[in-house]
Amino acid sequence: MKVSRRGIMTGIVTATGSSVLAAHVHVPGMSVSKAPSLFDSALFVTGADGSRLALATLKGRTMVATMFFATCPDVCPMMIDRLRGVTSKLPARQQARLQFLLISFDPAHDRPEVLRAYAAAHGLPTANWTVAVADAGTSEHLATILDVKFRRLGEGSFSHVPMISLIDSDGTIAARLSSSSLETPLFAAAVDGLLS
Repeated sequence: MKVSRRGIMTGIVTATGSSVLAAHVHVPGMSVSKAPSLFDSALFVTGADGSRLALATLKGRTMVATMFFATCPDVCPMMIDRLRGVTSKLPARQQARLQFLLISFDPAHDRPEVLRAYAAAHGLPTANWTVAVADAGTSEHLATILDVKFRRLGEGSFSHVPMISLIDSDGTIAARLSSSSLETPLFAAAVDGLLS
């Protein structure tokens, strides 16, 4: 798969039956409709250190973002471990330029101390990995922007479809991919295109 150095591939690419990457590109001289920016609204989350974080303060960084809940028994830990594993194989210069944002949609359970323990259990470096929780209204808004589907089932459980978004420095979703496509060449190609 070839990715332009001036942008990310256009369209939808299917790597496997369930691995889909949707990407948008800015082509010089061509107008592209812009998806909502993560920085357009006054969105705040609470970090693992207990501080309130305005997402607009992340403007200017290239990010990988997803949503999760800490008591998820399988899908979320597998996705986060895959994401950590696959990014560790990227060139060091790319790893240094990426900011990772994991936002919990379970504010009733995922308090800062839970998030700190979760980050430690998964070996997430604090330098460029932000683990945070959003309140219910912010979670719904972020889920719409990030195309993450979730629904509370009761008793602290959720039904959810994990998606990973690559976000450019303006807060625009540059690419979305499923957790299963992380271990295909799509993720590395999308990161390379975004950082080029």
